[in-house]
Amino acid sequence: MTTALPPTNRWLHGMTADLLIGCGGLYMFLFAALVVAAPQVRSALPGFLLPLVILLISVPHYGGTLLRVYQEREERWKYAVFTVYLTVF
Repeated sequence: MTTALPPTNRWLHGMTADLLIGCGGLYMFLFAALVVAAPQVRSALPGFLLPLVILLISVPHYGGTLLRVYQEREERWKYAVFTVYLTVF
């Protein structure tokens, strides 16, 4: 007789939060908004503010992704196509 394993939840913080924050949904929304309203945004904000906001948002996201991918040996092999081969390409 075998015991059924409980289903694993692949979402870290729920589907909506993971898709918006972890998978870049907010980045896509912000990019689309900037494409539409770029001249107005540039005239209303100081020149240093937009790159500063992008750095403050993207650097922690990038660091979290690296930790997620490289933290455990099994995960490194699982994502090797993305982390090694596509990077080299």
